[in-house]
Amino acid sequence: MGLNRRQLVAGAGLLAASAAVQGARPARTKPRGFLWGTAISAHQSEGNNTASDSWLLETVTPTAFTDPSGDACDSYARYEQDLDIAAGLGLNCYRFGIEWARIEPAEAMFSEAALDHYVRVLEACHARGLLPIVTYNHFTVPLWFAMRGGFEVADGADLFARFCERATARLGDLIGMASTFNEANILGLRKVLPRFASDAAAERARAMVAAAA
Repeated sequence: MGLNRRQLVAGAGLLAASAAVQGARPARTKPRGFLWGTAISAHQSEGNNTASDSWLLETVTPTAFTDPSGDACDSYARYEQDLDIAAGLGLNCYRFGIEWARIEPAEAMFSEAALDHYVRVLEACHARGLLPIVTYNHFTVPLWFAMRGGFEVADGADLFARFCERATARLGDLIGMASTFNEANILGLRKVLPRFASDAAAERARAMVAAAA
């Protein structure tokens, strides 16, 4: 059924009134304590994470990776520029990973230089008014940890806990919030997803792991 002129005029009036009411509303403000930020993965952004399992998997032949991470965004050296951009965008928090493979590149050998680096990153966050949110594991692990069975061996969780304790002892006073795992569900999905992969993709993954062994 079509609308007559009177109905159209009435409808236009209602729309105008609605717009006027909406225009009179005060601007919305964020709730107190609301966090608005950005997040990065250490391996995907820092570059040259050579002691990690992912670095090896990216560089073996054959590999399932399209490209190696290489220098990535070089955020290990350019973190201050990254933080300047985040602060300039009006953000108030910054989530980043502390790379286990840098902090403990060999079993039970902890790098004070790597820990000092992350102290500087945390201090730079605070200097810009950014709450630092630290992720302890963002998919990658040290190569030595992966080669001994990773999280699937009996003491895997204990070794990860040791790393977390060592890192927290050095960095804890500067950490605003912390996340143990990025997307912890992925650890379980890694066991399930290959069942749904194409035969070709599954074969590439098997060949890559065999080449890295």
